Amino acid sequence: MRLGILGGSFDPPHFGHLRMAQEAADQFELNRVLFIPCLQSPFKGEEAKHTAQHRLAMIRLATEDNPCFQVDERELNRPAPSYTIDTLESLREEHPEAKLYLIVGADSYLGLDKWHRAEEIRTLASVVVAPRAGPALELSSGDLLLDAPALAISSSQIRLKLGQYLSVRYLMPDRVIEYIEQEGLYRT
Repeated sequence: MRLGILGGSFDPPHFGHLRMAQEAADQFELNRVLFIPCLQSPFKGEEAKHTAQHRLAMIRLATEDNPCFQVDERELNRPAPSYTIDTLESLREEHPEAKLYLIVGADSYLGLDKWHRAEEIRTLASVVVAPRAGPALELSSGDLLLDAPALAISSSQIRLKLGQYLSVRYLMPDRVIEYIEQEGLYRT
């Protein structure tokens, strides 16, 4: 089995996340891509912990129509902060024969060496890097570059637009937009 892992805060999830996962699934013939929302990133504040259930609901809505995509709650059920290495170790225990592919955006990849137990991550999973607009990335030996269009969509950009009551149509699935409106999320 080939298993893709896409972690993050998904605050909110958008088409950049979904397209990256689909491109990785196609290019590396993944059987499944796990979307794993974190409880709290070690690099961000406590705010994400307070929005965990909303973020989980939104990522479920965003992925529900793709049979290759699956939402995994393991990081939401562990004490914060969420460390990728812990997730990879637990997935390795559950799927000892699987080939794991850790899917990261270029911005996250540039900080990968600062991640908790970073040197061990590459021993458990192949690192797949999705490009962003800008200069070409230099990858470490063994890491894989995703041959995919760079989508300049970010969750922070979307939160800013929502806070200003601007349209986010075509940046994220309609079901997620409807959920945000129904719950009154990201409005200042």
